[in-house]
Amino acid sequence: MNNYHLVKELSDGLVILSHYKYGEQMWSKCICRKHKLCEVTNIDLYKQEAYLPITNGYNRADRIAATIINDWKFAKMLKRISQ
Repeated sequence: MNNYHLVKELSDGLVILSHYKYGEQMWSKCICRKHKLCEVTNIDLYKQEAYLPITNGYNRADRIAATIINDWKFAKMLKRISQ
């Protein structure tokens, strides 16, 4: 189950995501150097672009695939256009 959602894109590679447990946090783009699973898809992100939280120590090991964040940004843009 996906408990994250995109709040705002601050810049290329920096977004604010919201989670019911951790609240709103900034996430930054990175390249995974270790085997980590995406919190949304459970896919191994080794040597792939992902986002990691930079404002909370409780979930600092979490990673979300950059493709997922890009899909959320696109969906948010489409929603704004259609309104």
